[in-house]
Amino acid sequence: MRAKQRRSRTRQPRRLYPARLALDAERWPHVTHACTNFGLTNGANDRGRYLPIVTSYDYDAPLDEAGRVTEKFRRFREVISNYAPVPPWDADLLGPEAAEPAAEPSLASVVIDVPLQPAGNWAPREADAPVTPHPPTFEERDHLSAIMRYDVALGERWEGIRTLAFAEVRDFARVFVDGVPVGTISRTRKERSLQIGAGRQLTVIVEEQGRVNYDHRLGEHKGLIGPATLDGVELTGWATTPIDVADVIQHRRTQEANPAEPTAWSATFELDTLGDLFLNTSQWGEGFVAINGFLLGRYRATGPQETLFVPAAALIAGENTVTVLELAHLAAARARLQTTPSLGDTVE
Repeated sequence: MRAKQRRSRTRQPRRLYPARLALDAERWPHVTHACTNFGLTNGANDRGRYLPIVTSYDYDAPLDEAGRVTEKFRRFREVISNYAPVPPWDADLLGPEAAEPAAEPSLASVVIDVPLQPAGNWAPREADAPVTPHPPTFEERDHLSAIMRYDVALGERWEGIRTLAFAEVRDFARVFVDGVPVGTISRTRKERSLQIGAGRQLTVIVEEQGRVNYDHRLGEHKGLIGPATLDGVELTGWATTPIDVADVIQHRRTQEANPAEPTAWSATFELDTLGDLFLNTSQWGEGFVAINGFLLGRYRATGPQETLFVPAAALIAGENTVTVLELAHLAAARARLQTTPSLGDTVE
């Protein structure tokens, strides 16, 4: 099920704001400029259910992520002009491109379309990974990035299916048995267990998807929260490998690819002139992406957004590099950049 972006109606200024302006209201209850949680800076909400915040929080603002005016901006000016003087429109203030309203996503113009090439496994186990009796949290390993790999031996093989369970998973776990993916555990779906078949080695790759910055969840630890059990018997002897996403991107730290495990992808493209663009991620799974080493943010196939904002400042005239750190799999191994955003389905 795809998530939805919360947006207000474009016609809202004509319906709602005249009453407030007539009362000479001083507060302006609307986001003026759409914003971006670049890198790993997105947070999360938890009012009984954990919900990560998307990289782009648009809110149907009068100015989009690139600072371009939208149709709502023009309607705000129209309504305000009935109650107060409005300065003449000066296109030079925003530049020739920004002076035009953002087009509808369906009219998005793809300007770059290049194939991605696999660049190896970006979340391998460290050869000298420390081993602890119980799975440590990110904080117990002094880990500030978004990914940690946990490995533990399962002992003797068994027949049939057993239940792998944790006290809690914060926030999303991909589970492998002998290198083969067997399922996921999602905090958002309030899952804490998974049925797995026989095997010798268990690998759990945990993603911290965003921190709640209020109430009793403030400062909570991330990762696997123990005890970790298999059919009620505690699993001990956990090797942990913290994965620094920014470090992987900057130094391209990868190993020989295992198609079942997280794979890095890369591509290059040429630009003659620079400007704000949007990277289309709709055919990718889940992970992180950077351009020229600048971490744009996270992407998810569940949406709602289908593009990530690429500011002109992150681009260079000449050869540019896209680096994708995929946690699942790509439906299409291509990097597409376009001139307009696509923020997916919306809810009013």
